[in-house]
Amino acid sequence: IVRNMYMLCCVSVGGISTATKTYVSALIAEGRQHELHRTMFRLMVLNFAGIACLSHGLWLYPEWIAGQFTSDAGVIQRTADSMLVVLPAMLGFSLTGVMLSTVEGCGAAMRGFVIEATTGVIYILAAWWMVHEAHWPIHWVWASDYVYFFFLGVFSLIFLFNGRWKYRKI
Repeated sequence: IVRNMYMLCCVSVGGISTATKTYVSALIAEGRQHELHRTMFRLMVLNFAGIACLSHGLWLYPEWIAGQFTSDAGVIQRTADSMLVVLPAMLGFSLTGVMLSTVEGCGAAMRGFVIEATTGVIYILAAWWMVHEAHWPIHWVWASDYVYFFFLGVFSLIFLFNGRWKYRKI
């Protein structure tokens, strides 16, 4: 059930991410690299607002949403607990998804792949640790998404602020 809610937000993030790549590559092609950070920030705000609108029910009435999928009280409670952990991660995804798409829109698709692959390994290791070593309850294991989105953002920002992308030809 929680994954269904996640997918709702992924649709929005995916759409804005595709638009971000288009905007970024067009800015670079037109020699307007100085506008990139402002454009990226605007797209991040737009995506954040969209995710907040789409997922507001996860904080305001998570039991009701879970109740639309099942009548089992235990499942409803575990789902509601998970949704409270997942919503901030979704909001983080709205920001870091734009950051990664900015990297890829700069013509650095391979760098974007390396960022995602590295972050994916870190994510899997964090989730494994949470489950097998720390024995966290399932709703807290969703916190592994914070690890994923944090590193996705950090690695993307390192690329974007090193400045070498400004000299790429698209």
